[in-house]
Amino acid sequence: MHQLTYELKKLAEAHREGSYATQSNRKHMLMMFGEQLVAAGYKHMHANDLKGRHVTALLAQWTAQALSPNTMRNRLATLRWWAAKVQKVAILLKNNAPYGLPRRQTVARTSKARDLPQEKLVQVRDRYVRMSLHLQRAFGLRREEALK
Repeated sequence: MHQLTYELKKLAEAHREGSYATQSNRKHMLMMFGEQLVAAGYKHMHANDLKGRHVTALLAQWTAQALSPNTMRNRLATLRWWAAKVQKVAILLKNNAPYGLPRRQTVARTSKARDLPQEKLVQVRDRYVRMSLHLQRAFGLRREEALK
């Protein structure tokens, strides 16, 4: 384990913020950042030495890996956490748009509804299930709501 990776691991362990899963994911991401920076040529770097060129190197590496925008956003959030802990918040922009990442979509743009053809609906023998399927289709209810 390189010195930078070890220091980032200790930094994550010293600042226990968030749920256990968040802490674990953050620690693993920080250790990965350390390994990636060492692989990029920053062999004698310490956790407090974070600069804009290191952020640029990490972003270039992630772009070359063709990571999804959501993965890049999550990694940038962890990178911002690291920058905040070493009092270097200004090296990262607060918005992800300058990094070429689109805004996060929280609402699905396409419907996930599936339509049951009439010939299949007629084959359902139980009249209560058939009625619940009619209600689901007519009012857009979920199965549990239609059965109640």
